[in-house]
Amino acid sequence: MLELSGPSLNEIKTLIKNNTLVTFCTINNQNITGRIKWFDQVALKLIQEDGREITLLKQAIMYYSY
Repeated sequence: MLELSGPSLNEIKTLIKNNTLVTFCTINNQNITGRIKWFDQVALKLIQEDGREITLLKQAIMYYSY
């Protein structure tokens, strides 16, 4: 599935519940892949496949896929 914006609140909850691997493309054309650990109104915390954690600002997301 490909969306042209960040995921909705309900979709984020489902992605966390299902422990889904998600790839985000950022405004600087970087692809960041991981599982969402938590989120708030401005950011998502991802756990990458190598175990590293990254905080991704929602405003930096161009699109995402899973």
